[in-house]
Amino acid sequence: MESRFYALNRFIAPDFSVLVPNWTFGAAMDRYRSESCCYEGPLYLLLTPDDIAVLINNSPESNPNAVDLICRCPHEGGINYAPEASTVREATFSEAMAGLAMLARLRACSIAEVLPRYSVWMAGDVGFCVHGEPHRVTAFQLQGGHCIHVVASDDSKRIEPIAEQ
Repeated sequence: MESRFYALNRFIAPDFSVLVPNWTFGAAMDRYRSESCCYEGPLYLLLTPDDIAVLINNSPESNPNAVDLICRCPHEGGINYAPEASTVREATFSEAMAGLAMLARLRACSIAEVLPRYSVWMAGDVGFCVHGEPHRVTAFQLQGGHCIHVVASDDSKRIEPIAEQ
């Protein structure tokens, strides 16, 4: 069974203020398992005015506040970093295809090559998904059913968690 993203609020979220002090919107998945099976646990995606930050839990005892920043991907102001959404929902087929088709065009590949392992999710007019590993994320901005901006991280954006060094 696939895990689902849900919207975070500052009351139920771990304390991200040291690593990402200016986050404006967050979504979490409690049971994310990477394609390589190197990570299994919570995954946090945070939007800031400048970038998308991805954090994972690095505690062997599953301490919910033990998080590590593993990716920061600039969005160049093209993503609504404070969507007016208190919930996260699964994207419709057309919403998902709008964002993924633009990503495929930018990467000059087929849409099959950019399909995520898990679903595409929407928070208001912002879509996001994870591509196999927690540091490979895509976010896109929809307007009137069309994708107007997309950003995607890759292995070059990965930040080695402290526990791995």
